[in-house]
Amino acid sequence: MSGWGQHGQDVKLYQESFTNHVLGDDTPVIGYMKPAVITKPERLSYKDVNPNDKDSLLAAIAKTMGLLETLGPQRKTLLERTVTARQAIANLKAALAIAEQFRSDADGSLEKFKLAYAGIERDLETLRQQYADLITRQKAEADWMAELEFLESLTADWMSGPMPPFKHQLEGAQVLFTERRCILGDEMGLGKTRTVTMAIDILAKRWGSGKKVIIVTPNDVQGNFIREIDRWSPNRVIVALGMYKNKKVRHTTLRNLQGEDEFILMVNYEVWRSDTEIVDMIIGLECDTIIIDEAHNIKESGSINFKRIKKIVYAQNSQYACEHCNSKFDAWPMNSICPDFECGARMKQQFNGNCSIKNVYPMTGTVILNHPKDLWPLLYLIDNVAFYNENAFLNQYCKQDWHTSLTGSQVKRWTFQWGGAERLLKRVGAKYLRRNREDAGIVLPKQEIQEHWLEFEEGEYLEQQTAIRQIKEYNQVILDSGDALLVVHLLAMITRLRQVITWPAGIQFRNPENRKQVIGTCEVRQSIKVDAVEKDIIAMADAGQRVVVFSQFRAPLEELSRRLNEADITNALLVGNVDREVRDEIAIDFDRKATDPKNSKYQVVLCTYKAGGVGLNFTGATQTIIMDREWNEGKEDQAIGRTYRIGQTEETTVHIYRVRGTIDEDIDDLLAGKAAMVGGFDKAEEDKKRETLIEYLNRKFKES
Repeated sequence: MSGWGQHGQDVKLYQESFTNHVLGDDTPVIGYMKPAVITKPERLSYKDVNPNDKDSLLAAIAKTMGLLETLGPQRKTLLERTVTARQAIANLKAALAIAEQFRSDADGSLEKFKLAYAGIERDLETLRQQYADLITRQKAEADWMAELEFLESLTADWMSGPMPPFKHQLEGAQVLFTERRCILGDEMGLGKTRTVTMAIDILAKRWGSGKKVIIVTPNDVQGNFIREIDRWSPNRVIVALGMYKNKKVRHTTLRNLQGEDEFILMVNYEVWRSDTEIVDMIIGLECDTIIIDEAHNIKESGSINFKRIKKIVYAQNSQYACEHCNSKFDAWPMNSICPDFECGARMKQQFNGNCSIKNVYPMTGTVILNHPKDLWPLLYLIDNVAFYNENAFLNQYCKQDWHTSLTGSQVKRWTFQWGGAERLLKRVGAKYLRRNREDAGIVLPKQEIQEHWLEFEEGEYLEQQTAIRQIKEYNQVILDSGDALLVVHLLAMITRLRQVITWPAGIQFRNPENRKQVIGTCEVRQSIKVDAVEKDIIAMADAGQRVVVFSQFRAPLEELSRRLNEADITNALLVGNVDREVRDEIAIDFDRKATDPKNSKYQVVLCTYKAGGVGLNFTGATQTIIMDREWNEGKEDQAIGRTYRIGQTEETTVHIYRVRGTIDEDIDDLLAGKAAMVGGFDKAEEDKKRETLIEYLNRKFKES
C-alpha cells in the first residue's frame, strides 16, 4: 500500500488551443481542465487490529472498504483524464503535421510568388525597353523624315527642270547616298548613270563628299558616260585619262589634279594594263568616291581590273576624322574619344576610316554572267569585313556539283546552295539595289521578237555551201588527228562554223600540225544571211525605220556597210578601231534624247557586240537585227536592250536570223553547254545525257 503519496500529487493538464486559421475548426483540441482534486486517504494502522478479534477485523475491513470506495471515483477520473490527454497529444501531433504541410505549401506559394514577381519585373523591363525603342524609333523616323525633306530640297532643281528624273532614279540616288557602299544592279535601260550622278551630287551638297570622284568604265562607253554627266551635272569638271594616249601626258594631268578640291576622273579599264604607275598616282589624289561602270568586267578575283580597283578602294591613304569637330589623326583612339582636348566627344567606329574612298558604287545590269563567283569581287569592294575571303563566300553560300563538260571530262562547277541565294541577299540587305521595269513603274512600248529561218534552195549559194563543207572537212581532219584538243580549240571549230554561215570570206585555215601557220584563206564572198539582212534593211529604211545590226564578226558588217553605201543608205560602222570622235558622234545620233530621229545623220548602225553592246542608248532606232548569237546570253540581252530602254517612244522589233541545216539549229543547246563548261550558273539542272562537244562535232561533220 506504499507509494500513495506520489500518486497523490496534483495532476495539471493545460490546453494548447488551435483555432480555425490553423486547423480549420473552431473547436479546440481539448477543453481547459482544472487540476483534479484527490483526497488523501487515511493511513491505515494495522497495530490496532487484533487478528483474534472478529470485531476488530471487521472494523478494519470496513474501514478499508470505505477507503477503497473513496479512491475508486478518483482513480476513474485520473484514468479518463489520462485517455483524454493522450487523445489531445494525438490531436496536437495531427495539428502539427497539418501546420507543417501548411508551412510547406506557404513556402511553395512564396517561391511561386517570387518567380511570378521576377517575371513581372522582366515584363516591366521589356515594356520599358520597348517604350524606349519606340521613342528612339519615332525620333529616328522623325530624323529620317527631316532627312528626306532635306534630300527633296536638294533635288528640287532636278524635279523642276525640263527633264525631271523618274521616281525610281530619285529613290535609287537616295539609297546610294544613305548606304555609301552599294551595288546598283538595275535592269538595263533604267538609267543607272543618272541615278549615280544624282547620288554623288547629293553627297557633295549634304556631306561635302562626292566631290573627288573616280569613274571606271570600258573605253567604248566612256564618251556616253561623259555626255550623261554633262547633261545632268553640267558644273562638274571632268578629266578623261583615256583621251591621252601618251603616258607622260597622263601623268602630268594627274599631278595637276593634286591641288584640286573637286573633279571627276574618268579611267578606262584598258589604261592601267600598259601603265602600272597610274594606280599609285590615283591613290595619291585621295578621292572620296569611286563608280565602277559595267562592273561585270571585274568578275574574276584574279584579274588585273579587280586587283587595281581593290588597291584604290582600300588604300590607307588618309587620316581618321572626328565627325564632331573634323579633327584629323593617324590612329584610331582605343577608347573612341576624340583626341582633341576641346572636343573630347565619343566617336563612332569608322569603317576603313583611314581610307579616303568612302563611297563605292559598282554598276551592272548583269551581276552574274556565268556563276556565283562573279558576285564576290563586287561584294568585297562594298564590304571587305562580311565578305573577306572568296573561299569562305563560296563555302557559305555555294556548292560544287560534278557534271560532264563538253570535252567529255568530269569537272566541278559552282552553284548556289539550297537557299544560299536567299541567305546571301538577306546578308547583303540594302547594299544591293536592283529594280526591273515593273518595279520602277516604267512602261515601254511593245517589243516583238521575230525569228527569220533561211534555207539553202537547190542550186543556190553553191559557193557558200562548198565553203561550209570545206570547213567541216578541215575540222574533221583536226578531230581525227588524235592530238589532245583543248576546249579553246573546240570552240574555235564552232566559231568557224558560225562564221562561214554568216560571211565566209576571210576565214583562215591553219596547219593542223602547226596551228600557228596559216595555210590558206577563204575567198568566198557569198552569204545567204548577208543577202537576207541587206534586203530587209533596205525595206526598213524605205519605211523610215532606223536599224541597229549586231554581229560577233567584223567582216559581214563591213560587207553590209559597203552594200548599203551603194544603195545610198547612210550607215555607220561601230567596231573596235573606230575613233572616239566617230563613236561619240554615232552615240549622239542614235540617242533619241540628244537627236530627233527626223534630223539624224545615219539610218543604220552596224556594231560588234563588244563595241556597241553595252553602255549606249540607241533609242533613236526601232529595229534590231541579230545576225549571229553572242556566246554569253547576258551580253546578247545587253545588246538587245540598246533600243528597248528609257527614252524609247515607239514599238521595237528584234530580228534573229538563222539558217536551217546548220549549226544555227543547235546554237541554243551549245550556248547552254558552253555556259556549263565554264562553270556557268544555271537555274535548271544540267542534262546528264547531253552529248559532249567532240561527239557533237563528229556527228555534224559526218552528216555532211
